[in-house]
Amino acid sequence: MQGSGVIMNRAWIVTCLSLLVLAAPLRALPPVQVQAALTDETHVELTVLGQAIRDDVTSWCEVSLRITGDVTALSAGDSVQVEVYEDDAPLWDDLLWESSFTVSAAEASAGRLERTLDCTSNFSDDLGAFFEVYALATISKEAGPLVEEAETPVIDVQIVDDDFAEDDDAALRATLLAAADAPNRICRDEDWFSVTLSGQAAVSFTVTHLAAAGRLDAVLRDETQTSIFFGVEVDGGVVVEASSLAPGTYFLRVSPRASADFAFYDLRYDYLPFSCTPDEVETRDCGLCGSETRTCGGGGVWGTWSACAGEGECEPGAVEVSPCVEGTTMRTCDDLCAWGDPGACVADPLGAPCSTDEQCGTLDCLSEGGLFMGGYCGLTPCGSDDVCGTSGACLPAFGGYYCLLECAGSFGCRLNYLCAEIEGVSACLPRCRDHSDCQDGETPICDPDSGLCLPDPVADAGTDAASDATPRGDAAAGDAASADVVAADAIGAADVGLDAGGADDEHEGTIAEEGGGCLCGAARGHAVPAPLLALGLLSWMYRRRISSSS
Repeated sequence: MQGSGVIMNRAWIVTCLSLLVLAAPLRALPPVQVQAALTDETHVELTVLGQAIRDDVTSWCEVSLRITGDVTALSAGDSVQVEVYEDDAPLWDDLLWESSFTVSAAEASAGRLERTLDCTSNFSDDLGAFFEVYALATISKEAGPLVEEAETPVIDVQIVDDDFAEDDDAALRATLLAAADAPNRICRDEDWFSVTLSGQAAVSFTVTHLAAAGRLDAVLRDETQTSIFFGVEVDGGVVVEASSLAPGTYFLRVSPRASADFAFYDLRYDYLPFSCTPDEVETRDCGLCGSETRTCGGGGVWGTWSACAGEGECEPGAVEVSPCVEGTTMRTCDDLCAWGDPGACVADPLGAPCSTDEQCGTLDCLSEGGLFMGGYCGLTPCGSDDVCGTSGACLPAFGGYYCLLECAGSFGCRLNYLCAEIEGVSACLPRCRDHSDCQDGETPICDPDSGLCLPDPVADAGTDAASDATPRGDAAAGDAASADVVAADAIGAADVGLDAGGADDEHEGTIAEEGGGCLCGAARGHAVPAPLLALGLLSWMYRRRISSSS
């Protein structure tokens, strides 16, 4: 190997060999290999790809250099020579790349030099299956007649020709792509790929490669081999994007920009099918016979729906009931969500069977927990007969007030209903089923025979018994009061000049008013007998005497 110069203070050489697959998912690199050498003050590291393409004019290479002044100080103007060789032992080595420079004042002041150099070059040709490459760094310091060298061990780089996909050098031999990655490709000539779209779609092709080791171009063609989309250079490669492609077959061609400048690359194909055709408009029904629209965007994705427009005034088939002079009138909504003309005025079906309010016009369909069997077109509460129409009346029943159909006999009402008199008006009532139906406090008992709610006989009997069982003291007081009334009546009658023949009509009833009693009904129109007057007078005088003595 090269390196016959004086090598001073070389304590040892660190050799490391690692095969690294870079973490970036689309990093188009074969495994990377690294070799390093370290002296007291110099560290040199050579990095190359584990593979090189035969006859490629630029194979990727990188040298990292770190020099310190720990032993001999760095001075501005110290010279540095870096070289990369291909080992052709036992013959002389081939110089692949070289670079020289001097230490800057800033680096000398810092006492440290760190640089990374791009040594990408033509690795030439070799008779074997590998290139054997190494790096040599030589440092000459002005502080003394010192020259230091650091030389890396050899790295074996495999020589390759083309990838496994050959022969793919024409459209007729294109490799069919799926929506996925096509990694580990070698481009030393034209590589062709094809895709077939069954529907409108957006597609993109990303060709990832090391531009420093050779630029690649990409172009998309249609079935007639007309170029329709060209690649655009991006950081790390080139991208071909088609925002909208019609159904059909398309061809992607990848080729070296310079005919002898080959490259490793990865290819990624992304496919996004359209859900619609750009500018396509879709319409759908909404609301009350209205419509809303949406438009397909340039990426084949539907936009949002517009607001509902052009709506009508009603739901098709809906029925509207309105009051009229003697009942109700109806109109129906047509298929265009517009109301038809109102029908004839029809009397409300008071007392008719029903299941919904709509069947009763302006009335309600009464059910009351099943009391109104089969439903009953009526109204509750009601305040007057006026709201019940000409055939009904507002009457108290079952603890409330109802608009009920009037009737004229037991056969004037439908089955399970009876014609009953309420406050002098005959109306069709449902038959009560048990006491729970009778919510009126005065008639809490359901009579199963008549179907009517009746007063409670037990409560009535208790009231009569209570009135009969008046205490003795109360009876005596009542008798005394009666005697006072009789006496007062007698005196009053005498005062107004009543005689045995009758009473003065002008003062009729005055006795009861002045005496506080109620004998007026018995005395009205009749003379009070003289013996009775005398007896009353004597009784009054007697009670007054007793009262005075006590």
